[in-house]
Amino acid sequence: MVCKLFSHILGYKIPKNCQILYLCSSTEESVLENDIYLVKILLVASKKAVTRNWGRVYPLTKDQFLTVIKEINTMEKLHII
Repeated sequence: MVCKLFSHILGYKIPKNCQILYLCSSTEESVLENDIYLVKILLVASKKAVTRNWGRVYPLTKDQFLTVIKEINTMEKLHII
């Protein structure tokens, strides 16, 4: 689900690679230089959403992932003020 959302948001496909999805380590071929910060924020959001659902029977949903992204966006806006 996370890779599909990343592809939709970025407009290109990110490989399902442990170095990218878990360690936030990317090469120029996998993530464009302008998108590195956005990818890191999205990866943090996905880890946060997974952590919130840890131990539950049902899988992570798109809405839960987007809720975390909105929370991060709010915190970024507060940081600018």
